[in-house]
Amino acid sequence: MKRNIALLVYVAGTCWFGGAFGEQSSTIGPDKGLLGHWRFNEGAGEEAIDSSGNENHGEVHGAAWVRGKFGTALRFAGNDTYVVVSHIEGLDGSNELTVEAWVYWEGGGRYPNILTGGQWSPGGFLMFVVDSACSFRMGKPGATGREWKETVAPLVSFTPGQWYHLAATFARPHIRTYVNGKLVGSATWDFPVGYSGDLHIGTWYPGQPSHQGLIDEVKIYNRALNAAEVQDSFDREVDTRMTPVAAGEKPYEKIVAPSTKAEAAVTFENQQVKLLLDVRARVVGIFNRKTGKDYGAKPSPPIALLRKGGRDYRPTGCALQQGKLQVAFGKTGSATLAVASRKQFFIFKVVAVEGQDVEALTFLNLRVTPSERVSWMSGQAADDEFAFCVRTLNLQSEVKVDGSPPLFRATCFSKYGMEGAGVILATSPPAQLRSVLREALQAEGVLTSPLGGPAALDAPENRYSYLFSSVSEKNVDAWIELAKRSGTPIIHLGSWEKSLGHYEPNPSLFPHGLAGLKQVADKIHAAGLKISMHTLTGCIAPQDPFITPIPDKRLAKDKVFTLAQPLDEKATEVFTEEPLSDMDTVWGYASRGNYVQVGDELIQFSGYTDKPPYRFTGCTRGALGTKVAAHAKGAQVSHLFAYYGCFYPDANSTLVDEIADCIARVANECHMDLIYEDGAEGMPGGWHGVSTMRAAIVKRINHPIRVEASEWGYHSWSFHSCIGAWDYPYWALKRFIDLHCKQSETYRQKHLLPGHLGWWVILGPNIDHDGEMPEDIEYLCSKAIGYNLSMSFQGVSPERKPWNARQDEYLTKIGQYERLRMAGYFSDAVREKLKTPKEAYRLSQSTDGEWQLTPTDYSAHKVTSLNNGSAAWTMKNRFGLQPAKLRIQALYGVAPYDSPEGLTLADLAKPNEVTSAGAANDVTTSFTASTSEAKVGGASGCLEASSKAKDPHSAWAKASKSITPEISLGKCGALGLWVHGDGKGELLNVQLTDSPVYYHGAFDEHYIDVDFTGWRYFELPIRERDAGRYGDYVWPYGNIYSIYRTPLMRDHV
Repeated sequence: MKRNIALLVYVAGTCWFGGAFGEQSSTIGPDKGLLGHWRFNEGAGEEAIDSSGNENHGEVHGAAWVRGKFGTALRFAGNDTYVVVSHIEGLDGSNELTVEAWVYWEGGGRYPNILTGGQWSPGGFLMFVVDSACSFRMGKPGATGREWKETVAPLVSFTPGQWYHLAATFARPHIRTYVNGKLVGSATWDFPVGYSGDLHIGTWYPGQPSHQGLIDEVKIYNRALNAAEVQDSFDREVDTRMTPVAAGEKPYEKIVAPSTKAEAAVTFENQQVKLLLDVRARVVGIFNRKTGKDYGAKPSPPIALLRKGGRDYRPTGCALQQGKLQVAFGKTGSATLAVASRKQFFIFKVVAVEGQDVEALTFLNLRVTPSERVSWMSGQAADDEFAFCVRTLNLQSEVKVDGSPPLFRATCFSKYGMEGAGVILATSPPAQLRSVLREALQAEGVLTSPLGGPAALDAPENRYSYLFSSVSEKNVDAWIELAKRSGTPIIHLGSWEKSLGHYEPNPSLFPHGLAGLKQVADKIHAAGLKISMHTLTGCIAPQDPFITPIPDKRLAKDKVFTLAQPLDEKATEVFTEEPLSDMDTVWGYASRGNYVQVGDELIQFSGYTDKPPYRFTGCTRGALGTKVAAHAKGAQVSHLFAYYGCFYPDANSTLVDEIADCIARVANECHMDLIYEDGAEGMPGGWHGVSTMRAAIVKRINHPIRVEASEWGYHSWSFHSCIGAWDYPYWALKRFIDLHCKQSETYRQKHLLPGHLGWWVILGPNIDHDGEMPEDIEYLCSKAIGYNLSMSFQGVSPERKPWNARQDEYLTKIGQYERLRMAGYFSDAVREKLKTPKEAYRLSQSTDGEWQLTPTDYSAHKVTSLNNGSAAWTMKNRFGLQPAKLRIQALYGVAPYDSPEGLTLADLAKPNEVTSAGAANDVTTSFTASTSEAKVGGASGCLEASSKAKDPHSAWAKASKSITPEISLGKCGALGLWVHGDGKGELLNVQLTDSPVYYHGAFDEHYIDVDFTGWRYFELPIRERDAGRYGDYVWPYGNIYSIYRTPLMRDHV
């Protein structure tokens, strides 16, 4: 596996495309394999007719009809304009493909694709646009994450104001691209077409930037046209498009469509709105009954869609009969919906679905104009005037809320049962929305909580902070004291169980088992505090009785093979009849597992062959304490689904119920006040599997309980209490806090749930990072007051030697802040000031007992040598009346550059040891070896870059070395390098990365300001990562965890 050592200079660059060109020839009728042809000849309306005869008609969203010498076309305005075509049969799995389009650009941008073929990753194909370049891309079908691959072939660097004929052909494994009939690029791609979902013309996906200009004559084939056919397609249109426009003549004009008003065939109304449908079940409008304002966004979608063979069919008619909405889909089928009106909401339920092989029914498909606050979790789309919200009644339906303008789509599936599926459509002013949802969900018997969903923002219990603990029967009194000191009313049980799955109390903590745990809970409650429990939801630990000594038959399996030959007790290779691919061969946190189950035996493998004879290699028989046995040819070999170092239950099995029973038994017996459903997102089965597991636990708990989880899914919102628990950072703590607080506003406004400023930790120092300082704690707590957020703390202990020696001091300070927050001590005006990013405050108490917050600056300066100018510096005190204080901290020393224990990561005297590896737009760059300026060794590396970028903070260039195989840094804990500066103020970012298969992947970066000339030596300890400046620039990599949290895996660099 390749990892990178990257030298990034803060400037920018260009992308280069190339390839070897070949040709194919054949003679085939021009329409053979034509799956879709959108001529855009309609000139008006919201439908783009497919003239191929396959009825793959498109829906026009916001694009305008225009005419010119070329005839008619669609003009896309750069935002929220596109054409969508439902899933096209005959593409997925094909070994051939052709896409064609005439394109007229009026501007570029970041990813306003000309065409997006289905979902991108896994699979998909694109006419991809970035700035002023267009290329053709294909993605690997069935592959995401680390298994993802894609290829690219160039098309054109375009000039606005002229027509281009673009074509891309694929005849596995050859991709060829054409511009104006001429071959311009090629690539090799030995995978079939991966296609699922809709085809989008003029955008990547709804809500993303759209093409700016015209598109016409779009064609898709499931065969590869030859060069002569592509040339012919260009020749037929060239005269009408390539003729120069005369002086004063416009290249096109907009077609003014006649004003038409659709007639309503069906009307549903409540006290707030009228919902009108036409005879083809399209939404005519959603009118406010008081003001007459139409909240229906254009173009109007049909209220329902029927899916068969991967394709969504639109209604051909609808009518209200005997109080039921009857929707016809031609010969494909029909659906009967019951629509009930209440004061401020509607209820949509599926009564019946007719038709052969129907896969799914979208029974609510509604686009609305309110779009200021849109949430996939709460299901709302709202502005300051009006709000819509869709909530499902059960787990038969998947509800999506996305796009611009927002589109509500509720879909039920045959595999989960379609009859009985239902949703609530709430319609109210935003201030009343939560009360409307509370009434509707309770009336329909939906699983809810008085501390979750629509009630979450009102529940005082959700404001309480909590303390992670390793509480036991012995030390419960000490933990009660810590909780009182820190002002955190909840003691949270972290790893309290013997094993995930059965969730029996750990006997080393609770020698009296569940009775002992209950005794601890009773003591915590008697002290006026609350107790909470941590779970990993559906996770099953490798040592749990569900795994060993006899693995449960109901464990989740993601691949099933057949034993190709008998397997005796001594064999270390397992032969299969089917090919083996895309599996991990190590067991790790982010690994998908390397265990197979054969009968009652688990076998761990460390390799496999992807060519015949297919086999698992390096096998450990009888793994995890299971019994080695002989297995006959033809036996089932099941790859066990794994994540987070755990196994999982089959989401459709009774094992889900058994695990839920184990968890709920503890929650009920001990009257837990909070449960954290961690790791829920790891459940197999997608949204349905995750939601099934979470709901199974909560519905078994017999008292009100605050519910938090790592998975913030739509279906669990009705009982979810707080969101925002992030894993704590190790570097740049204040910047991380600012990012976290900013997101908390989204949680409250969009998701309608209170945020949570955790999980925090009182860091102690170690080899990877520094310890936490008092100003970090005060920054955290002052922001919690500003945003009124609960907190949670890890890394504390009642033992004599806690991780951070100042723990009790910090907990006392936390307690002062928390008691003031819970009491609402500070005014709203003060709290608003506390929200300001990068502004710090200190809490103190005056002689008259009043508490006050004083603005404070904390400025750091690093002295790296007494001889390089860093030993003398000047600081300006913004707050002159405050006395300055100085804290001196000793930093780690580094061995000399020529230490025999050092490790050479890059020898620049070797050819191509480090190479240029890309740059930002409007930046050119090169990296070459230089012998004229070599401080040590035979050569140095010369990184040159020039930028035309308007914003220097987003200009970068990169040079890197990939290390294959990975290496261990051993004793080395710092980088040493010589830099010859030119004094122009560039920023050099020296970076190490590691393998994400073992965790999330880290970007260990260290910044050098090139504000000097000549040679200067730099020592860069790994523990002193410069994460605090990452957010000041725009880099082409990274996320909050890889920058601020994840340590470098030093043995996998």
